[in-house]
Amino acid sequence: MFSSPFPEQIAFSCQPTDPPEITPPHPEEEILVREFSSESRKQQFLAGRSCPRTALSRFGLEEQPVLRNSKTREPIWPDGFFGTITHTGDWAAAAVVRKREFQGIGIDLESLERKVDTNIRRHVCVAEELQWLDFLETNQAEKALKLLFSAKESIFKAYFPSTRIYLHFHDAIILLNRKWNLFEYQLLNKNLGDFPGTLRGEGQIQINNSLLLTSLFLIN
Repeated sequence: MFSSPFPEQIAFSCQPTDPPEITPPHPEEEILVREFSSESRKQQFLAGRSCPRTALSRFGLEEQPVLRNSKTREPIWPDGFFGTITHTGDWAAAAVVRKREFQGIGIDLESLERKVDTNIRRHVCVAEELQWLDFLETNQAEKALKLLFSAKESIFKAYFPSTRIYLHFHDAIILLNRKWNLFEYQLLNKNLGDFPGTLRGEGQIQINNSLLLTSLFLIN
């Protein structure tokens, strides 16, 4: 579905969530699956573990389970690695990298066909973003809102492992380029003042049929 948006040091996998495509789960992952009562949620979880194990195979770690922190609900990666997982509808994706090479990585999948209540824009957007959306036609504004939402989701995933700070939508401002295939961002949360890494950067936007993938990585 999507080609890797990352440099070669980062392993990336994108797979359908259909059962025939999913790698059988590790026994420890099967225990986690039992926590979900919904069959669709179970399937998404399994796909969300199949993708990272495919990515981990690049490093010879395909037999390692990807478990979950019961408090933060974030994935638990093998020592020396971290990654990011996303899924929506019939697709899932994951990316994995060595900690010594990168400081963070984030991806997010969204369906462009999913209807969104435009009233959520005030929860997602800062003032400058709202002004920009107001200048767009209705269809463009709806698509742009989804891009902003997804970009911020990717940003927050990339920064949390290093900062341990939960970021909210108003903690980042996004600027899309003219082609809407790249975004620039700046983090606004004052609690990040002591973070040794950068608080601004850029990410990629990919669109394939009705699916949207946003991504970024942070270099040490």
